[in-house]
Amino acid sequence: MKRVAFVFWFCGVAFASTEDADAQKDRVDCNNPITNIEIGACLDRDLKAADTELNRVYQIARDTIERSDHLPPDLKAEWKVALRDAQRLWISYRDADCRALIKYEWWGGSGTSIAVLSCLLEKTQNRVSELRARYDPR
Repeated sequence: MKRVAFVFWFCGVAFASTEDADAQKDRVDCNNPITNIEIGACLDRDLKAADTELNRVYQIARDTIERSDHLPPDLKAEWKVALRDAQRLWISYRDADCRALIKYEWWGGSGTSIAVLSCLLEKTQNRVSELRARYDPR
């Protein structure tokens, strides 16, 4: 019985800690982050925004392909598959470069997670720019 009570207590503490951490992330001043936790929270927020923008621009690219009038439907379909495959390969490259390599470059360092998030953010923003230049020149 004591073991069950401990599990419930531990899960409650873990849940409360997660809630507190999430609430703290929302209150971080990203114009002036000071601690690694604050910097990480701001980078995480910026990465989520960049990922949302990447998804939006990727959809614009697909829509641009669909609206193109210089190719027959079967070649448009092939183009969309090629774009999808290229995007999947790009994601694999980004994740390998930022997640797999950075941990060795920063081995044991307290800034590892910040370095990973910074790398992911930079590569995602660059990919947004690439796709926008090709498919959404505004």
